[in-house]
Amino acid sequence: MGYHRRHALDNLLHIPWQLKDRRLWRAVFAEFFGTFIMVFVGLMNIVGSEYDSGIGAGIDNLVTPGLTFAAIIMTLIHIIGPTSGCHINPAVTISLMACRRCHFIKGLLYLPMQFAGGTAGAAMVYWIAPEPWVEETYLGMNRLKPGINMGQGLVVEIIGTMILVLLVLVISDPDPKKDFEGFPATSAGFMVLACVFFMAPFTGCSLNPARSFAPAMIMLDFADYHWIYYVGPVSGGLIAVALYYTMFIQGIHQFDDPPEDNTSENHELQPKQKSNGSSEVP
Repeated sequence: MGYHRRHALDNLLHIPWQLKDRRLWRAVFAEFFGTFIMVFVGLMNIVGSEYDSGIGAGIDNLVTPGLTFAAIIMTLIHIIGPTSGCHINPAVTISLMACRRCHFIKGLLYLPMQFAGGTAGAAMVYWIAPEPWVEETYLGMNRLKPGINMGQGLVVEIIGTMILVLLVLVISDPDPKKDFEGFPATSAGFMVLACVFFMAPFTGCSLNPARSFAPAMIMLDFADYHWIYYVGPVSGGLIAVALYYTMFIQGIHQFDDPPEDNTSENHELQPKQKSNGSSEVP
């Protein structure tokens, strides 16, 4: 869900990537591929679990999508994380660009590939799934549940994505001396599972503009409230960046070694040791 820490340690984060650099295009393709797989696997489960008759009957349509999205994200972190950082989410990419953990050029290339990959994944589900399943489940589109208005849905998406990006910022911190390491893939999986459980009954749990855009584009069905699935995640991500750098980063680095003072002035004032153990100032 964030960039691989090795990128920062190897000084591959803030350099101005050359367009002819193969590493850049491998990373861009990895984002397309990762978003394709995430949307395809997630929507296949939703279409099957929410269909009211046939093979999908009786499957809990809250637990299984949550477990499916959590599992595929954990898997993709290991598969494409070392190549692209496994953003697979425009809200994550924009947030990492805002805090300078993703180069601006790289981020601008990631964003359309994430939307394109998600749309390709939704198109594959549309082609594979039986037509009655697609029609009844709206191809797994994010929709506000009855009784939930746009303001309420927006707040839910903001809070959910804020949690997501805060976790990404913590586990992707490049400082090797930070005081919390954790298990990135496992943490991300449980976080997604928790978000699905508390968000899905209200908004369907987007967290990801590319995930919401993909089935809506294939079905050509953009509801009047569809904007909350873009504004909510991006706003939540930027709020997370602000919170992280004003509130939480100090706790992560509170036990770092103090910086060494190597100024020439201090070296000149430092007393020299004599052979007999006494010191003198030259």
